Amino acid sequence: MFFNTDNGRRSQLLIRPLMRDDTGFYVCTAQNAFGNDIVTLQLVVVEPPDPPRDLAVSEGGSHSHRLRWAVGFDGNTPVTSYLVQVKNESSSWEDNSVVVNGDEQSALVLGLSPAVAYQARVIAINEVGRGRPSDTISFTTAEAGW
Repeated sequence: MFFNTDNGRRSQLLIRPLMRDDTGFYVCTAQNAFGNDIVTLQLVVVEPPDPPRDLAVSEGGSHSHRLRWAVGFDGNTPVTSYLVQVKNESSSWEDNSVVVNGDEQSALVLGLSPAVAYQARVIAINEVGRGRPSDTISFTTAEAGW
């Protein structure tokens, strides 16, 4: 888009809607009777991270389970933490949550009850905000031993 100002002609590049695939380098060239110029600009679209993938139980017992996951797209800014949420059918997602550092890919969830069915999911968080939750998995804790 071009428009005239008191100082000459100006141009503006609008990208709407802005999408993550718009991240990249853009080149602007200008030429007039006095010469030419080239400017390269880098555009980085930052957004909340994608959900973690491949959530699974790596080990479990009667009162705890270790969950692991694969990292999703970080939204072009580092993941600062993961919110690991576990619930049974009578609780909410916030009742039993664990926060782990953004460079971790597993978490030990403590305080579970023996022989109870649970659901779990993980949410990645970066400086932009929370991403969408991962797919939910189900698991059952072992019975308590004597």
